Amino acid sequence: MLLLSEFWQRRRQFSLSILSNYLALFLLLAVSTLSRALMQTLEGRLEQMSLQVSCLQYLDQQVDERTLSAGLAERYHISRYSEFRICHRDEYDLVYCRDLSVLFPLDFQLGGFFTDHQVANNENAAVLGHEIWQDLGCPLPGEEINIDGAWFSVSGVLTNDTENIYFSADELIFLPLDYCRDYQESRLFFISDVPYLSDWLDEVLGEDNYLLIRQKMLKTSFSRLLRQGQAILMTLSLFALIISLLGMVNHMLSSLPTRCREIGIKKAIGARDSDIFFQFILEAQLVMLISSLGAAASNEVLMKTVSLLGLFEPGTDRSVYRIFLMVIPAGCALCFYPAVKAAKISISQAIRH
Repeated sequence: MLLLSEFWQRRRQFSLSILSNYLALFLLLAVSTLSRALMQTLEGRLEQMSLQVSCLQYLDQQVDERTLSAGLAERYHISRYSEFRICHRDEYDLVYCRDLSVLFPLDFQLGGFFTDHQVANNENAAVLGHEIWQDLGCPLPGEEINIDGAWFSVSGVLTNDTENIYFSADELIFLPLDYCRDYQESRLFFISDVPYLSDWLDEVLGEDNYLLIRQKMLKTSFSRLLRQGQAILMTLSLFALIISLLGMVNHMLSSLPTRCREIGIKKAIGARDSDIFFQFILEAQLVMLISSLGAAASNEVLMKTVSLLGLFEPGTDRSVYRIFLMVIPAGCALCFYPAVKAAKISISQAIRH
């Protein structure tokens, strides 16, 4: 308690050290949490743009698409794929496909996408784009609509923000693939980690009979660039923290001449070298603890503010606070040298000062 009382009496002397450490720690925390949250938001946006999905468009309509799809999936171990056939109309486009929600992060306002189970049970399911849903009178899921003389039950309605790089779903009507009678375009959407598909496709389809679009490398490159930027910012923040800690050590060393009288009086009334040593170490611990708690509280306020403003969702990852387990001991270790020098000051040295 006596050491805490002495620290409180000298709080003005430690105020600059506390402020500099607080700013450095807050910068480190803010960069870490904000950059991680920003990366998650951008990667989610990239996934919403469907950059992880590849598109194979057949230019020759004589292709046996099901055989090709099965062979492609078996050869390249593609487990997530969907055939996609388009039939153009004046007011809208009919799309015959499997469950696209296994590939694309489709956002539904009502209901959901039809499944293979529904198709197997011969249920005429239909998913409507947002604009065509409004043009048809906003039918609810389960209601039946007439499309080209056939009746289909509305399985779901897509919201108006489902656009990606492959298609805009606002004016599309999605129907099960089994109901396809005629179509003008045919595509295969799939996800694969295999970088090379063109050699096998050249043999099976011919070089001029298909168009292969692979965007995954773009997503990978962009994610790598974001991580490199995060690493650079974290490195700069760590440098700022190291400079702040060195400034605290310099402050403690420069304060030794002015504290010689205090140390001499304590030793004259019975204080040991270890008492003086632990006093300086405790002061360093208190400086680091106050700075750390202030930085953590400020970082929480920043995260709440960002969340309330709706800029992006910061998330709930608290692993960044483990840095305190390293920063506080590191700060105390750096102050080991000033503490040793203070403990070695003798009564005679104090008298001379």
